[in-house]
Amino acid sequence: MSTQVEMAYRYLKDRILDGTYKPAQKLTESDLSQVIGVSRNTVKQALLKLEQEKLVEIESNKGARIKSLTLDEILNYLQIREVLEGLVASSAAVNINDTQIRKMEDLLENMREHVDSDNLDEYSVKNREFHDVIYEASTNVQAVDMIKIIKESAKSLSL
Repeated sequence: MSTQVEMAYRYLKDRILDGTYKPAQKLTESDLSQVIGVSRNTVKQALLKLEQEKLVEIESNKGARIKSLTLDEILNYLQIREVLEGLVASSAAVNINDTQIRKMEDLLENMREHVDSDNLDEYSVKNREFHDVIYEASTNVQAVDMIKIIKESAKSLSL
């Protein structure tokens, strides 16, 4: 992927994930090319990559829209993630080292403190760090990658 396409892709993906672009919102190649400062073809290539990641839908002669999931699709993704998380956790349980276990214990203690002080934003940060330790300990890299894709999709839809 060219540097220009990568830049446009990153620009669009960041704005999808942070909620700047909302589900079902139409994306116009010409408008995006002006905003990002790249050619329409570059935007088209970036949108195709986002379509592969299920963040954008492209229809012939209609353009691109931010993907909007149905309730059934959301439930399916949650079921898939549940199975993948089990695979990753079982792999991590076999491969985790003492340093990682200590880090998880510390994170759990931090999480309890944040719940007790009603600081849910910090709790969420520590929860992500906790899961990152599990992901690092797992040897099932493909399952971890799939979980991260599902999490990114969910984040873009505020699930």
